[in-house]
Amino acid sequence: MAEILPVLKNPLFRRYIIGNGLSLVGVWIQRVALGWLTWELTHSGFWLGAIAFADLFPSLVIGPFAGVWADRYDRRNILLLTQSLSAVLALILFLLVLWQAIGVEWLFILSLGLGITTSIGLPARLALVPMLVDKASMPAAVALNSVIFNTARFVGPMIAGALIAWADISLAFLLNGVTFAIMTLVIATIPAGLHSIKRNRDVHILTDIAEGIRYVAGHPVIRALILIIIGVAILSKPVADLLPGFADVVFQRGAIGLALMTQVMGVGALLGGIWLAQFGSPTRLPLITLVGFLGCGLFGVGFALTTHFYLAMVWLFFMSMAISMTGICTQTLIQQAVDEGYRGRVMSLWGLIFRGAPSLGVLAMGLASDYSSLSAVVLVGSIATTLFALYSYRGRSLR
Repeated sequence: MAEILPVLKNPLFRRYIIGNGLSLVGVWIQRVALGWLTWELTHSGFWLGAIAFADLFPSLVIGPFAGVWADRYDRRNILLLTQSLSAVLALILFLLVLWQAIGVEWLFILSLGLGITTSIGLPARLALVPMLVDKASMPAAVALNSVIFNTARFVGPMIAGALIAWADISLAFLLNGVTFAIMTLVIATIPAGLHSIKRNRDVHILTDIAEGIRYVAGHPVIRALILIIIGVAILSKPVADLLPGFADVVFQRGAIGLALMTQVMGVGALLGGIWLAQFGSPTRLPLITLVGFLGCGLFGVGFALTTHFYLAMVWLFFMSMAISMTGICTQTLIQQAVDEGYRGRVMSLWGLIFRGAPSLGVLAMGLASDYSSLSAVVLVGSIATTLFALYSYRGRSLR
């Protein structure tokens, strides 16, 4: 932490990171509550996958366009729009749950709306960070951003579990709406015009998207990193969205068990980010990326094979640490390698894969679990991750 905390001396970045942290806590409160509410309404692995799909899939469709917008327009203004719309959608969800007028169809529609606003804002959010700090501070800023994200993964589920067990689940959605509103106010304090790259807006947007894809395909380091994050996103990350089913059916621990497992994943991811900040020197990042990728698969296999709750949490801890380290390393290496003129589009590709691609994995796994079991589909996905990681290690250069 001593390596990354000095970046907070920058007042713009400090305001941003505080607002982002509060917003992320709200997102994780809602994510746990949404998963549990979906399971209570349907008791279906398919619907768990479908709701997660609605939240995550828009990144795959909108992400490429959002990346161009993040390169063409003021990233601050994009975030002002998307954060305020997200606050409105979260408050609508709160009112429907409070009035007991919610059904799984409304959960799907509102999750889709939140997924769309997040997908539009994500490339601008990722590309804004280098605008708030100098180049030398960028690795520390990325690491601190990850620490904040994964702290929220611990705090958010803890609050959600308490609300579900001892209060009213509708309050989870109210808190998320409030944190979105706070983030909107924080973004409003950041000066406009920090994005200094002026692109020709007369170029067709599909041409800009194609140019960004060609850039990634022709850049050996970025191409390799993107392939790795595809593997993590489709084969490992969906496990988090299937935890409500594991908590209820496999381990019979209910909402508190779900909150505990989600918190354990948050702690693992948080400690992975802190470890990277301490020991993840730039020369080590390529190797850490590959080792973390392999860990995603091996620890996932361990989780899928155990029926003991506390041993499962150990596997989840290390699996989440591996996912976090792989995500941080790939993002940092890409941020360092990409040309500024392509940053929005390339980071949108990273973001749409890391956020959007799990929608494909969780939908397939959720559907398959209705015909087999949750443990079986996670085992297959984890074995595939392990094999993909071993293949990626063979002669692949990330420098």
